[in-house]
Amino acid sequence: MKFQNFVKFEDIKKENLPFLMKQYCEFKEQYKNFVVLFRVGEFFETYFEDAINFANTCNLTITRRKFKEVEALMAGIPHKKINFYVEKLLKNNFKIVLVEQTDKKDESGNLIRKVSKIYTKGTIFEYEFLNNKENNYLASIYKKDNNYDFCYTDISTGEIFITNGTFEEIDYELSRINPIELLISSNIDENLYEQYRYEILDETFYTENKNSALDGLINYAKSILMDYFPKLDEIIEYKINDYLLINYETRKNLELTKNSFNNQKQGSILSIIDNCQTPMGQRLLLNYLTSPIYNLKEIEKRQNIIKNLIQDEEKINKIEFLLKNIGDTTRLSTKISNQTIKPLEFLTIKESL
Repeated sequence: MKFQNFVKFEDIKKENLPFLMKQYCEFKEQYKNFVVLFRVGEFFETYFEDAINFANTCNLTITRRKFKEVEALMAGIPHKKINFYVEKLLKNNFKIVLVEQTDKKDESGNLIRKVSKIYTKGTIFEYEFLNNKENNYLASIYKKDNNYDFCYTDISTGEIFITNGTFEEIDYELSRINPIELLISSNIDENLYEQYRYEILDETFYTENKNSALDGLINYAKSILMDYFPKLDEIIEYKINDYLLINYETRKNLELTKNSFNNQKQGSILSIIDNCQTPMGQRLLLNYLTSPIYNLKEIEKRQNIIKNLIQDEEKINKIEFLLKNIGDTTRLSTKISNQTIKPLEFLTIKESL
């Protein structure tokens, strides 16, 4: 290994470090499984093994920073470029913590720093990190005897759903929604869900409620988003057998959303029928396609809507024209609720309305 002779984070004697590195170590010990990006002046820096992962993922040069007798590997970026690099880390399944410096100092005159933002793939709501054609689901499973509580949400849209079922039924649900991040209780064999990016939650995240998976999900999301936790929609409770159960292999062979050649959308059923004019429509179509329903009344309702539209070409053209000028108001509404919306995004909502 190129960097094997450099000191590792767990081997350093923290009592001998200067204040800056002690500060970094305190945050790193709290967020061991995260890449900690530490603000120093005009840069975000990270050290030790994090520096290697950051540099390899983002094609950065690794340098060194000496703290008394400790020489640490370091990778850094200008703070103005942070979103670009956060996106790269997220795409490579890293979790990220941003530690910002404040304008306050302690009694010794040292700058006080605090965690300003935490990113995981399942809790992002920032438009620039999301695929507007797909939901970004965070899911949670909690085992109760031989049954499982199940909950999933898209933080960026506020949608949240709960149900329960057997292991096989929950497995069908996972293949249907394909969560970007999965939370499981510690009494579950994680090998059952190894195809998903999962995290085992400590029991302190759960309470014995009607749906404990919901508690775990909400408490986890709040611990990540902190002050940025948005208002979620009304909780929708549903039964798994309301939908046609299709396992992962069948979905793959049917090429519903991706082709079997290179696992891309082009050539799939979705690519052929997707002529939606808005991101909300694209996500809804994807949901309809991957979740065939049994409810005859609902099926006939959808068919009647389509029938009324195709009989009036002038109405279709007018609706299509109007829809082209509508932004992603669902996700923008979430940004209103957690007070992160920007002026230009307000204008998008204004024009949409």
